[in-house]
Amino acid sequence: MTVRFGPLLALALISAPRLAPLGAQAPTHQFGAAWLSATGGADRVTNDFGNWAGFGLRGAVPAGDRDLMLFETRWQEAFHDRGVYGSIANRHAFGPRWFTTVSVGGGTGRFYFPDLRLDASLHRKWGASQRFISSVGVTYVRSKGVYRDVAAFGSVAGYFDNGVFEFGGRVNWSDPGARASARGFVALTLGRFRSRWLTLRGEGGEESYQLIGPGQAIQSFSSQSASAEFEQWLSRGWSARAGAEWYHNPFYQRTGGRLGLTRYW
Repeated sequence: MTVRFGPLLALALISAPRLAPLGAQAPTHQFGAAWLSATGGADRVTNDFGNWAGFGLRGAVPAGDRDLMLFETRWQEAFHDRGVYGSIANRHAFGPRWFTTVSVGGGTGRFYFPDLRLDASLHRKWGASQRFISSVGVTYVRSKGVYRDVAAFGSVAGYFDNGVFEFGGRVNWSDPGARASARGFVALTLGRFRSRWLTLRGEGGEESYQLIGPGQAIQSFSSQSASAEFEQWLSRGWSARAGAEWYHNPFYQRTGGRLGLTRYW
């Protein structure tokens, strides 16, 4: 089952949830300074599946020179279900090149948010300038109901003076039925931190299950998604974002917009 948490997007180390803005790579501590981001959005969904709306807060606080604590909380209405999702994560550096990310989360509601989600990933910086980062990891999801997911994911990102290029994918095993599915993505960010940037992302592949109601799931289908987000710095400490997202499968199509504001320290 591919569990869709809504618009947590862009350049996430990836196929795993996005835990920090690209700017968190800026060297203040090992992982950058603190930040807090608020995002709201709405989606139109076809074929009477019910429109979506959501609002969330995400942030990060350095804990010493080697650790970054990250958190997320989000209210979401999707498929006529309403709930609140929360997660907390730790990013730890073992040296200048190796670091890990571990997160745990869960949500309320009837079915959309999972009871439990666990993610763990290992990352390495490559090259003399450490501009390239490879990531591998695993995900476990226990949905509200009988569905369980285990996934393995990987990605490679290159950080350059005027942007970031990233690609990756994941393989998912869903129960009941031991169904396997695979998805891939590519993302491009153009611009500079504390100035402006544009992020473009495309994703496609298979989904084994997707919950659309209590005990109701659409099964074994292909889907595609695309998104664009523009972020403009209003000052050294503040930025504003606007974005759009499109998602399609054989059962419905979803199109939506996002607006956000981030404070950096």
